[in-house]
Amino acid sequence: VVRVWDLNQGRAMLELEEHEKRVWSVDWKPDHRNVLISGSDDGKVKVWDTNAQHSVMNLDIKAIVCSVKYNPFTPHHIAVGSADHHVRSYDLRQLAHPLSIFHGHAKA
Repeated sequence: VVRVWDLNQGRAMLELEEHEKRVWSVDWKPDHRNVLISGSDDGKVKVWDTNAQHSVMNLDIKAIVCSVKYNPFTPHHIAVGSADHHVRSYDLRQLAHPLSIFHGHAKA
C-alpha cells in the first residue's frame, strides 16, 4: 500500500492499493505534484495520478524493485534499482524496453 499523508493534519489522505507485495520506494514527479512512482517486491513499478486514485502506467521488471527515482532534469525518465543487481533507465513515453541497463552491483 502506498499512503499519501497530510502532515499538517497528521493523517493519511489517500491509499493506493494495487501492489501485491511490500512497497520499498516512492518518488514524486518533479514537475507535477499529483504524480508519483512506486516500486515493490512484486517486481512492478507503478505510476500513479492521485487525482485518478489508481495507477495510470505499469511496468513489470520481473525482479524485486528496491528503488525508483524520477530524473529531476528529464521528468519522463526514471531509474529503477532491483534485487537482480541492475539499474534500469526508462522513458515513460516508451516502456517496451529500457533505455539502458547498468550492471555491476554485487548486492541490491
